[in-house]
Amino acid sequence: MPAADLNNIVTINIDWTRAQVGKDFQQHDVVVVSRSLPSGLDIAGSLKLIDAAAKRLCYVTWKARGYDELERELSELLGIPYVTFPCHIVIYNLLHALALTPMWSFLKRRVAAAIIRLRKPTSR
Repeated sequence: MPAADLNNIVTINIDWTRAQVGKDFQQHDVVVVSRSLPSGLDIAGSLKLIDAAAKRLCYVTWKARGYDELERELSELLGIPYVTFPCHIVIYNLLHALALTPMWSFLKRRVAAAIIRLRKPTSR
């Protein structure tokens, strides 16, 4: 399908820690979130919000390792504190604790990353 035929894709650049479904945006069929979960804050709350934002599927990309030397060095150069992120296993376990059904696959890159797909229950 040519890109010109795509008219139902909406990009929302919003802070998940402040977003409200129904107020800041409406529910979408598919939600894609990339490395946007708040480190050290309410990750479970953010996962619930992402799930609530999607009618059918959520795709979440997350780093497979918590520590990243390059990001540590960049933080040092920028003069900001470096905060490690929880590894993908923590996110996966949180999803199970929230009774969501994560499925995952790994992107093969220099920096390992996980894609976690949440399947919405189908109504019968």
